Amino acid sequence: MIKHTCPRCGQLTYGSVSEGGLTWALCQECMDADRERGSARAPVSEYPDDWDAITEGIKAAVGWRCEHCSHPHDPASGHTLTVHHLDGDGSNNTVGNLVALCQRCHLHIQARFVPGQLVLPGWRRPFWMVERDLGV
Repeated sequence: MIKHTCPRCGQLTYGSVSEGGLTWALCQECMDADRERGSARAPVSEYPDDWDAITEGIKAAVGWRCEHCSHPHDPASGHTLTVHHLDGDGSNNTVGNLVALCQRCHLHIQARFVPGQLVLPGWRRPFWMVERDLGV
């Protein structure tokens, strides 16, 4: 277990590290609040049996680079490539709902992106939002 700061509320919390990076990003209070609102991450059992193949395909399709910062997959530098469900539903594996992000961007976007949110006029939308026609 390692100590880290919850990206949503800033509270000190604990997480475990795996090959894919930090397992728990939010503190328990924020996860409970998400669960009450119905926006919590899907339980692991809701991920399909072929999740590894799906993620490999998504990562390969973007050349093993983060779709947000363009950094290549490089676990040694903290840029482990992951796949994020934009709507937070682990059972919704449509291509438009999945985005390849390095662990750093994944934690940042997961804590701040709300499905259906708009990007203010004049602000630049990240490529992954443009490609999926989000934020307009």
